[in-house]
Amino acid sequence: MTARHCSPVFSFAAFVTWLLAVPMDGPLLSANGLPALSFYFLLPHVLGLFLLGYRCSKVQLERLLPYGAVLTVLLTSLLPFFGTALPWIGMLLGFSGALVAVAACARLRQSATPVGHAASGLVGANLVLFALLTQAQNSPWFFALLSLPLLSLLLKPKALPAQSLQKRKSALGELWLFLPFILLFHLVGGLMYSFMYPAYLDQAVLPGLELFFYIGTVSASARLVKSSRELSLMGGILLAMLSFILLQTRQPLAVNCAMFSMQAGQGIIDLFLIVYLLSFNEPIRAFGFGLATLCLGVSGGQLLGASLQQYAGSIALTGLICLNLAALSLYYYRWRIQQWFAEQSPSQPVAQPEPVQITLPDSIRLQLSDRECLVLQHSLNGTTYRDIASQLDISESSVKTYMKRVYDKLGMRSRKDLASLINSRG
Repeated sequence: MTARHCSPVFSFAAFVTWLLAVPMDGPLLSANGLPALSFYFLLPHVLGLFLLGYRCSKVQLERLLPYGAVLTVLLTSLLPFFGTALPWIGMLLGFSGALVAVAACARLRQSATPVGHAASGLVGANLVLFALLTQAQNSPWFFALLSLPLLSLLLKPKALPAQSLQKRKSALGELWLFLPFILLFHLVGGLMYSFMYPAYLDQAVLPGLELFFYIGTVSASARLVKSSRELSLMGGILLAMLSFILLQTRQPLAVNCAMFSMQAGQGIIDLFLIVYLLSFNEPIRAFGFGLATLCLGVSGGQLLGASLQQYAGSIALTGLICLNLAALSLYYYRWRIQQWFAEQSPSQPVAQPEPVQITLPDSIRLQLSDRECLVLQHSLNGTTYRDIASQLDISESSVKTYMKRVYDKLGMRSRKDLASLINSRG
């Protein structure tokens, strides 16, 4: 029977739609008389994402994903019927949604055009959100209808070669330097949703129009993010700064323009972040830590905004300060990366794993499975078990299991004995 496949862009769009429409205080909650959910969702979500980035391999994620996807759909569907249990459902959704988030984002790497598909997913999700905002959906069954597409993650993605991303050698070296920018910018995003959005709703020319500024900049910046990351980043920061400047006047037109500018800047930064995290060769770790930092910033911004509700000027000033700090952290990040490359001069090259060149004799190769042969070749090449696991995208314990089988089948006890055996039969 032919295996069923699903396009990565569909799964990604399904996840973003669910995230915006439900746990991030989306329109389905208010239409059905439910209170805000993000307060209970975000911190467990941060913890779940961090744990995935710290401990989870690709094999483990694929094993856990069915449970996470099914649980997310089930909890979301039950939400309108068990409003009193909303805090507990929100916390459970935070953990199960972490599996869905990392899987949906990481699978974009298996697209032929990851940048274009990331932009398409964001655009599609916001179009659905606009439809929900303009057409009040007060039926509890919409929760199930909107979450069911998440089950597409249980289907295997189409195996397409990623052609438009330059892969990096390290999944965390650069990321640690970039996390302060992610945190600070989304701290401002949290402030925006806690203060600017309610003010905007009171004076909106057309509620939902702001989403088209997000959609427009995502569409327009898809090529820019791919070719000039720094320019796209500065554009996003400047648009966000402009929104807080416009907010100072508190005039209806200025408030509308402030929201439009913030949404435009957020669109550029969101697309940049997804593309940036996709460029690492350990996407589970990159998305785990990157998305955890993003959500931590949003949560911190919401808490800060709630404590400053009576101080509009203080919020605007705080937002501008955070954005300036974000810009400074970005330049610091660039300087540190340049410094890192300078340190890796030709006189001090980085030790890179050599390609596997050892050829196993037929008498040995026929006794082992293909995976055992591959692990053995890497091991004889001097690669550590941890590096073998990273290169083959398996767990370190799996590498040890393969090597134990090799030792047992060949009657050897050490790597030195294996090398001697191969040399004698080569």
